[in-house]
Formats: sequence, structure tokens, C-alpha cells
Amino acid sequence: MQLQNSLAQTPEQFNTVSGLGGVLGVYPVTAANRWISAMIGVILIGGAGLAAIYGIYDTTVQVAKYGPVMFSKTIMLPLIIAGVMLFFGLLAAFNAFQNWNKCLVVYDKGLGYLDNKGIQIWIWHEITFFFVAITKQYTNGLYTGTTFLYTLQKEDGSSLRLDNKFKQVESLGRFIGQKVAPYQYDKLRQQVQNGQIAKLGPISISLDQLTVKKKSFGWKEVEKVAITNGYVKIQKKGGGRFSGASAPVATIPNLEALFEVVNQISRDNVT
Repeated sequence: MQLQNSLAQTPEQFNTVSGLGGVLGVYPVTAANRWISAMIGVILIGGAGLAAIYGIYDTTVQVAKYGPVMFSKTIMLPLIIAGVMLFFGLLAAFNAFQNWNKCLVVYDKGLGYLDNKGIQIWIWHEITFFFVAITKQYTNGLYTGTTFLYTLQKEDGSSLRLDNKFKQVESLGRFIGQKVAPYQYDKLRQQVQNGQIAKLGPISISLDQLTVKKKSFGWKEVEKVAITNGYVKIQKKGGGRFSGASAPVATIPNLEALFEVVNQISRDNVT
């Protein structure tokens, strides 16, 4: 698969990155994500200030006209409104600050990820788990868009989440999946061949059986393993409607490697 290259310029912070080969693409957070959050933050914080000023002014007028008894009656609502607006305004501003410099650069041998903490390096063979969650959104039956979430995890538990904030995230996620799949396949195949039980989220596989959550199937019992409507579904040979098992795709890492190994073992068990 050819990576759909973003035209963004590589940030100068990446000048220190070495050993990953040539740059294949640069993927910053979208301008809309940064600026919309910043504008919402400014509007809400400004609105909070105006609400507080109005509350103080109105309270001063009412107290002067009717006495101190009006203080609590007139000041509370504007202050509550100001507080709510300030809270959400600060959240929006913080979100803009966090995302402002975020950028991902793809190289031949891995990727670099920049945020406010600095640059993280993710080499393809170090990515132990790769999760994919793709959700189509509908409003009143009409398609309104698709959200993408790709989660990378290393052996030490560190993780990286890439979603619609990044430019061309669908192309980016597919390319990463293609790059890490061969390494994940080799590890998974080796585990199984060594007689170990390989666990990928709710699915476990061994030379003897396939387990989904608490339901286990000997390989000769498995009719088909497929993805249907966002679920990995196991169909049992000769079984009824509820004899199989399923698990959400988003909870299962390394799907490409998993299916390759499952298909390989299934072929070996055909009588």
C-alpha cells in the first residue's frame, strides 16, 4: 500500500531524529481541530467574564435599590453561568494547547510522534499491539461521517492513540497496520508453534483450540472465522445460531496477524 502523503512541512523538532530512514509523510493535527478549540475557549472564557461583570453590576443596582436582601438573589445565577462557561472554556483552551504542536512523521523504519512532552520514537518491530476501531456515524438514519481510532502499544505498556484529529488518519492507520503486521505475525506464529497460548484481547489461540472469551473450540470444530458488522465471529461446524462466539473488532489487536495464523492452523487441521 502506498502511503497517502500529507503536504505538511516536517517540524524542525524532528531534525534530531536519526536511524529511521527517509521521511514518507508528515501528519499534523488538523488546523480546524486546533483553531476551533482555541476559538471556543476564547469565546467561553470571554463569556464567563461578561456574565460575571453583568452579575456584579446588576447586583450592585438591585442592592442599592432594594437593600442587601437582593444580594444573594441576584448574584448567584450569573456566577453559576460564569463558572460553567469558564470551566468549559478552560477545557477547550487546554485541548487546543495540547494539540497545537502534535505531529506524526512516518519514516521507512518507524514513526516519530511530537507533543508537548517531546518526541516519541516508535519502530515498527517494537509495536506489540495494534488496535483498530472504525465507527460510522448516523443521525436520523443519515450517514454523517466516520471516526477512526488506531492505538499502538509497546511491550512496556506505553501507548499512542491516533484519531480524526490527524490529517488523513485513515490512510495513515492502514499504512501503519501494513508495516507492523509482518512482525506481529512472526511473533504470534512462533508463540503458537512453541506450544504457548497466544492471547489477543478476548481471543486466545493455541495449536489445540481457539477461545473467544470463555467459549473454546477445537480447530476441527471451527467452520469459519470472519468479521461481520464490527465483530469477529466464529462459526461452529454443524452448530446452531448461538453455538458460535463473537467479540468486538475494536477489542482485538493485530487482526491481520491473527487471521493469517488462524487460517494457517485451520488449513493444517483440515482432514
